[in-house]
Amino acid sequence: MTQKSDKPDVSEPPVDEHRIPVAQWDEIILADAELRKAQTAEAAIAEKHKNAKGRTAACQESLNKLIQQATTGTWQPELPLSPPEKDWRDVALADLAELPIPAAVLRSLRENDPSLETLGELGDFTEKFDLTVIKGIGPAAVEKVTAATDAYWAKHPVEEPAESAQATD
Repeated sequence: MTQKSDKPDVSEPPVDEHRIPVAQWDEIILADAELRKAQTAEAAIAEKHKNAKGRTAACQESLNKLIQQATTGTWQPELPLSPPEKDWRDVALADLAELPIPAAVLRSLRENDPSLETLGELGDFTEKFDLTVIKGIGPAAVEKVTAATDAYWAKHPVEEPAESAQATD
């Protein structure tokens, strides 16, 4: 026993040409094609909906886990909660807010060859040279630069790697 479908078979014109006028047959074929497109789109949307529900459930599970960890004191974030600090070597001398370096001293450091505009560049230079070799930098200016960098390091201490700390124990 074959089951009768609710949808007419439009793949071929009906045998009884008197039931459907031939002029309308093209319209029926176009309407059937549009129906199939709509069904395909509906199936794709249903699949997207299913995927979105899965993502929603996964996000809800992660949120519940974080809330539970936060309330029980077992917090273990998988991602950093704050952006990592800028590498100290890239910190601009002009940005040292704790104890700013005077503009005239910054200008002398910038005009030096090599130009000294970051903590890293300053550190590399002072490993080999005294700042007083720079035109416009005297003992008073060295004291201001030293005070500014000391203030920075007091607020942003650099932790030694665990291996170095263990080696000194």
